[in-house]
Amino acid sequence: MFAQHKHIPHMKDIETEETRTGLGGLWGNKGAVSIRLSLYGTGAVFVCSHLAAHDKKLNERIEDYHQIVDNHKYHVSGYRRIFDHDFVFWLGDLNFRLTGDMSAWDVRSAVEHGRYEELLKLDELVLMRETGNAFSLLEEQLPTFAPTFKFIEGSNEYDIKRRPAWCDRILHRVQANSYPAITLSAQQLSYQSNMEYTLSDHKPVSATFSYKIEANNLTYTDEELHEMTHGAASTVSNVSVLGFITIIVFNAVFQF
Repeated sequence: MFAQHKHIPHMKDIETEETRTGLGGLWGNKGAVSIRLSLYGTGAVFVCSHLAAHDKKLNERIEDYHQIVDNHKYHVSGYRRIFDHDFVFWLGDLNFRLTGDMSAWDVRSAVEHGRYEELLKLDELVLMRETGNAFSLLEEQLPTFAPTFKFIEGSNEYDIKRRPAWCDRILHRVQANSYPAITLSAQQLSYQSNMEYTLSDHKPVSATFSYKIEANNLTYTDEELHEMTHGAASTVSNVSVLGFITIIVFNAVFQF
């Protein structure tokens, strides 16, 4: 995680967590790491995970997700768990595949003809968010790029030993209107795959967000903003734009 120097004085209470889910929790080849911090008085957490692989392993992916949510605990008042945070960003090789029995050849043909919308109706992550089984508290801008798995290493050609799928994803959540005098938002500016990388059988994905805090027309310190969000109840009204802080939250490349 990198930050511009001007933001560093406003980054506090940094903590990390990890969960191993490979081989019953013994191996770290699957699982997640997270980093949380107080940023301009608000709470932000970034989770990067690698969930169970292969078709027919949907239940294992769901179990991995819930285990990560249950296990990641922090020590900052008001931000003890992942979804206590004002801003949540969850990214990585989530390994969700397509439901149904389309062959690898048929999926590749659909991709070549740009039928992404048709394929995304079969996407496990989309379906799990809709049913509430996993990731339902997070939002995703649906991919407009080709599936990022599985490629022949060193090329941009699909390896049809596996059905193409959108394994690599970036999701987010913002508690936008939870406080009487503060409005939070994170506008997604981009979401793309990066086809120029060929070292892996995955294509890395990246996203850019504009992070915005709107507060009362008074000037608050980071500590006062934290008090207004997760401390004593605030009675301040007349919300107006204090000025917005724009931070490129991440532009990350994943290679699994």
